[in-house]
Amino acid sequence: SFFAQLKTTTVRKLLPESWGFLCPVHTPDGSPCGLLNHLAHKCKIMTKAVDVSAVPRLAAELGVVETSSAATDESVVVMLDGKVLGWCSPKEAKRLADTIRYWKVQGKNNVPVELEIGYVPQSNSGSYPGVYMSSTPSRMVRPVKYLPTDQDDFVGPHEQVYMSIAVTEPEIISGKTTHVELHPTNMLSILANMTPFSDFNQSPRNMYQCQMGKQTMGTPGTAIRYRTDNKTYRIQTGQTPVVRAPLHNAYGFDNFPNGANAVVAVISYTGYDMDD
Repeated sequence: SFFAQLKTTTVRKLLPESWGFLCPVHTPDGSPCGLLNHLAHKCKIMTKAVDVSAVPRLAAELGVVETSSAATDESVVVMLDGKVLGWCSPKEAKRLADTIRYWKVQGKNNVPVELEIGYVPQSNSGSYPGVYMSSTPSRMVRPVKYLPTDQDDFVGPHEQVYMSIAVTEPEIISGKTTHVELHPTNMLSILANMTPFSDFNQSPRNMYQCQMGKQTMGTPGTAIRYRTDNKTYRIQTGQTPVVRAPLHNAYGFDNFPNGANAVVAVISYTGYDMDD
């Protein structure tokens, strides 16, 4: 409620690190807009820590040493879960991140696939340069395709800001792009994915549909006949949609119908149209 009363809109903005983790469409309009968010449908939350006991040894083999120079153009920090493993040169840091990522995707040298490898390159502003690896629970990860091996890789919010991830195959820049999205709709939540042809709609309409789609009189539960509610509503003659999104079948929405197909006819007889 504190953020809802702020006059600034900064807290409501969708940041680059949220892409693929928070849905840009599925948020209410009005005061909670941008504050009440929903997870994208491929986003996964880590519930247990992964075994990273092999990572310090691998980092040492790749040139990480325990002594550092005071100048950041000579040495940058390498950390694992907030603990300093050592320092290396900026060029070695890039090689370290790329090599550990390759092993991670290949499943080699006991590097877990859910390890987050946040390589922050040198710049004149922004985050401090270095390699920041995370393996703790309650992190968000999401799958993308790793181009060098054509296998699935899991990326986290911290690392993806500094990576080149193409949305579609034609966007791939040779020599620069390392990953590509498995599907462009992975950025949307389950509910936002249920809107067919959403790319033809005005964007606020997709937001309104996310609110209305979950307010339908559908099937509120599977054990209605055994429940003791005083009053409950359910749809008796549910229909399957004539036009459906690809994920409609994947999530089994037809098992519990959500509404009926409405037929709307608009005829402009006297020069007025549907907007009048």
